[in-house]
Amino acid sequence: MKWYVDLLVASVGESALFSAGSAAAAIGGMFILGVPFLDGLGFVLLVVSAGLMLIGGALSFISPGNVKLVNTLTKAKLNPGPDDYRRNRNKAALYALTGVLLFVYSLVLAAVLA
Repeated sequence: MKWYVDLLVASVGESALFSAGSAAAAIGGMFILGVPFLDGLGFVLLVVSAGLMLIGGALSFISPGNVKLVNTLTKAKLNPGPDDYRRNRNKAALYALTGVLLFVYSLVLAAVLA
């Protein structure tokens, strides 16, 4: 249960950081492209959330079988241990949950402003 709470706290912190960056990008889009701020913010949040969910999904595919396949195809000698798999699982969950939180935030923003 502690892992889930830690993941949620870290994800909320990351989503706040990405929201601030998205707001800065939306302000830049407002001045450079003439896009209304809330439209730009919603678009940037959707793009960032999609990217984070894709990164989280890609990281979740790192398993012993996939590493063996990569080693075979690339002649590399990757030999990750159990800690590496656990770390990648945690990163994958963090990125995917942060992407979902940003998506929900942009969805609520669109529903309230529509």
